[in-house]
Amino acid sequence: MHRDDLLSHVRTRARLHGRGHAQRVVEAVVHGLRGVVPEASWRGLTAQLPFAVGAAVARAEPVGGGACRALIRDVARRLNVAEPDAAFYARVTFEQLNAFCQGITPARLAASAPADLRPLLSARAEESAHRSRRRLATLGTPVSALTLRTHLATPRTVTVRADSKRPARSTPAERR
Repeated sequence: MHRDDLLSHVRTRARLHGRGHAQRVVEAVVHGLRGVVPEASWRGLTAQLPFAVGAAVARAEPVGGGACRALIRDVARRLNVAEPDAAFYARVTFEQLNAFCQGITPARLAASAPADLRPLLSARAEESAHRSRRRLATLGTPVSALTLRTHLATPRTVTVRADSKRPARSTPAERR
């Protein structure tokens, strides 16, 4: 994944207004992670971020670490949003960082994090809800073209019988 794609994917997936908003979300989440995982691992993760995000996060001071709720509160405070929104932004950011980063990823850092934070750090986009959306996006055009062709090949008309509530289907050959 290209470095600029990280912010684009976070922006799209979290339904954010623009690239700057996505950058602030990534900065807040990665900064909140600083007090939770070992410093060397955290630096390895931030070294892979786009320059603007990595530089802003590197200047920040570490926060007193805690668990999942402390991370979400820190993200909510930095972004001035409610905690449920901050939790969603954190999940989307970790999901995209796990797809974006090579070597040190939030999922690999989960082992050194508190137990309640591990599921959040291990977020993946390959869950069943996302799989079907991806499949429809990839197969959408050929399937619609194939469906169009089958309708052109065997046209069907629908007639409703007066004595029945269910429509009867017939082809032009059956009507003759």
